[in-house]
Formats: sequence, structure tokens, C-alpha cells
Amino acid sequence: MATLTHPKGRTVTVPDEVASTYLENGWSVAGKEPESSTAGASDTGAAPDDLVPTDKWTNERLEAHALEQKIDLGGATRKADLLAAIAAGKKIEDKGEGNGTDTGEGHSVPAEPHGDAAS
Repeated sequence: MATLTHPKGRTVTVPDEVASTYLENGWSVAGKEPESSTAGASDTGAAPDDLVPTDKWTNERLEAHALEQKIDLGGATRKADLLAAIAAGKKIEDKGEGNGTDTGEGHSVPAEPHGDAAS
């Protein structure tokens, strides 16, 4: 398990096998300074290409992205289907469940902490 912190202050614990996806998307290991966020940016000032899902992403990374963005994958498992579901962008209905601990098996982890939770 890895404890990670989002630049906006949210801290979560996730399984090691998905931690790299979080790290690639701006999270840092709790207690360490985040790496430079300009590492993937071009000289034009445009957003890095690695922030937009493509067929070059692994299925695991696509699934993590969908989870973070609260996108319903509708049971998709193949890369083409994952990309189509992400492009469609159907949001997961929030049922208000959970205790704030990310096990990597549920809904997304919002970057903003809830009002009643201190990070």
C-alpha cells in the first residue's frame, strides 16, 4: 500500500499496483515534495499529452483515470471500449457511501477533501 497526496491536499492510501497511475497524474508520495509538474509540458505552454487518455495508456491507467473522473465504464475491459466509455463521459452516480479510505476498489478519489475531513 502507498500513501499519496494530491497537490490540493487530499491524502489517500492505495494499492501499490495503482500508485504509479496516481503519481503520473500529479499525486506525490505523502511526506515527499512532488516532482516538477512541468516535466511533460511542451515549450508552447500546452497541456502535456500524457493528461489526455490515448491508446498508448495501459488499461490500468485508463481505469484509474475513469475512476478519478467518476466516469462509468459500464463493464468495459478492452482498451477500445475503455477509451469509448471515457470519451462518452457518463458519470458514476454518487451514493454517498464510504469512509474516506481509498482501497482502489471503489469510486474515485476527489482532489478536494470533504468539508468534515482534515487532510
